[in-house]
Amino acid sequence: MRRKKTAVGVVLAALFLACFLPYTAGADDFFSRFEITELSIKGHKLHIRGETDLPDGSFVHASVSLKDFEDKPGKDHTVKVHVNNHMFLIKVDLPKKAGKELNLINLKVAFRPKDQPNHIKAKVGLKGENLKGNNVKVQGGEKIFFVAKNIFW
Repeated sequence: MRRKKTAVGVVLAALFLACFLPYTAGADDFFSRFEITELSIKGHKLHIRGETDLPDGSFVHASVSLKDFEDKPGKDHTVKVHVNNHMFLIKVDLPKKAGKELNLINLKVAFRPKDQPNHIKAKVGLKGENLKGNNVKVQGGEKIFFVAKNIFW
């Protein structure tokens, strides 16, 4: 009877480990999705929606530059938002246009491991070692996610 209990215990322990081990290998996880999925201008607001597989709580930075607005509010905006449910949503106030001319908006969205909380750095790597994909750039010895777009407004 004792052998049966021991054999059942070994089988249960093996099943538990087989199910649990893939989830504990967090350091081996890679992050590869970082993209802007929607850009729109509604009134005087720029809406930026993106999707990523980064952990919730990651910080994403957006920089918006407007040509021909050097000395007016709105020239350079930097916005920081959290990733939540594998998405980020950024809204930026734009200056009022004087007429119907087209203006160029330079948009840059980035994820930098060095700017993240420690629990995020532990997952993505201190220098972005666990980032991969088309939107990964190396900057200052660190891998970052980076997307740039030009929008006519």
